[in-house]
Amino acid sequence: MICELAGRGFHGRAALACLVGLAVVTLFGHWPPAVASATASRIFPQVEPVHMSMREFLNAAIRLDPYCAAASERLAAKFGTASGASSWRPVVGFRASPSTLEVWAAAEGLHGVLCRFAYESGDPGSSENQAMAMWRGVIEAPLSCISRVIQPNIAGSVEAKLRAAELRVAQEEARAAARAIDMLRKAEALAMQGDAAGAIQAYGELSLLIGLPSHEIRPVVVTGEGPTLIAELIGRALDADPTLLLHEWLARDPDLIEAEACLAEAGSAGSLLDAITLSAGFEWDQSSSGPRWQVGAAVAVGTNMVGKSSRPADAHEHTVLLQRRADALRARSTARFTRALGQLRSVWAGFSALTDLGDLGAAQADARRAAEVDGIAFLARLGVFVWKSQ
Repeated sequence: MICELAGRGFHGRAALACLVGLAVVTLFGHWPPAVASATASRIFPQVEPVHMSMREFLNAAIRLDPYCAAASERLAAKFGTASGASSWRPVVGFRASPSTLEVWAAAEGLHGVLCRFAYESGDPGSSENQAMAMWRGVIEAPLSCISRVIQPNIAGSVEAKLRAAELRVAQEEARAAARAIDMLRKAEALAMQGDAAGAIQAYGELSLLIGLPSHEIRPVVVTGEGPTLIAELIGRALDADPTLLLHEWLARDPDLIEAEACLAEAGSAGSLLDAITLSAGFEWDQSSSGPRWQVGAAVAVGTNMVGKSSRPADAHEHTVLLQRRADALRARSTARFTRALGQLRSVWAGFSALTDLGDLGAAQADARRAAEVDGIAFLARLGVFVWKSQ
């Protein structure tokens, strides 16, 4: 199927995405039941093990991980309006006295746009001309708003930063999933070595990790074909073109995404555009035949703009520094990719060697879990989250 897609003009990146997507769908679609671990049964002879699929096990660990919760809270606090809620921040208020009443409503939107509507009553004790109620409305926006709307790369900077924050949450989930597998690996290894005390302690920590009551220590048995299919995903990733994998890795590096978004913003609008505010509004009272429309502009010159003939050079230097930061992050991310790929290849080679030798004992089981720990984290950096349905 992948060959057919590639033959119809799909790029290698799309083909890899389709391939991984099909594998992940299979991962969560067909998991036959499995018997409990005989080793765990020997350690816990009177306790019924907890049977969980790989997906259930990872999601349970992620749900109770404090780092994942903190990352999700930061995302919601910083980008709450980007999840479908209104991007306008409304404010209402009033001021009353024995002679007048003023009521207003205002809302601030994207790129510094401000809308305001106000009502002011007249003074009933004054003369007729001074007792007229007044309605006012105005819309203001900085001139730089136009450039941000017109230029797609600038308008998309907020979306890029949101994507970076979402990737941070997903990668924190990947670390939580990897920690859970590593803890399961240690518990299984201690049980296979006959270390009952160590195994009971490890399984006790693991039970708390997946939400079991604190007084109930039970061994965890991962059932079905989940581990086998995760191994298949890892094998396919290692067989793919490293250049393609690096491209996917860099495209999902949140630090690099944010740095490139800041670089795009730096060249979007100068300080003068931010200082000029366009406005349009109206006034209307009872004595008027219709609203009086007002259109204008205002310039607010800050002290940081006065007497700095070198400002263009300063702006250029700032852009150069942002570019250097993006280049440095790209180099760091590439180095991390190389290190992670080398580590995954190493543990995968150790697991494959034991498999080829027909070793189905403790060493082979430990090597499989070690490959899963590194593989889950590596696949997540490529956009493949094995604990999610796709």
